[in-house]
Amino acid sequence: MTLEAALIMPFFLVFIIAIANIVHVIIVEAALQSAAHETVKQAAAHIYPVYILHQHADIPSIIRPMEEAMDKLPSFLRESLSGGMNDAAKAALLPLVKAYANSRWLDLDRLQVVEAEFPDFSDRTKATFALTIRYEYRMVVPFFAKEWSIEKRAAERVWIGG
Repeated sequence: MTLEAALIMPFFLVFIIAIANIVHVIIVEAALQSAAHETVKQAAAHIYPVYILHQHADIPSIIRPMEEAMDKLPSFLRESLSGGMNDAAKAALLPLVKAYANSRWLDLDRLQVVEAEFPDFSDRTKATFALTIRYEYRMVVPFFAKEWSIEKRAAERVWIGG
């Protein structure tokens, strides 16, 4: 009887730990989706002042000289600058994502904003704010350790007046 228990018990414990990790992954996924959804919902609800500014400011006269200056730059510099603006937008959204993330289930240092899609105020059919976030999850089971990337995307139509 002791021999059978000694052979079966390690497999049983690995199985229990694997089940616990699977449940934890499901909870982390739900927390990540909630963080993405709440961030997008709040940003979409509060973007109306930006829309008003866009309507009343002469945005094309501001952007046109910037675009002309960008066109005169070498291609490698132009690409790095445009990528830098996108990185700045992601960095600005990360604290907002962390504010809505459940720190009980998520390690906030492992959160990343992968993609941010901002609304096009000139076309009301494309007035959508979308966000993709990634969480690096490390699953540790005896004899097996793997790093997983869990990505969640949320999109919300922004309110830009009636």
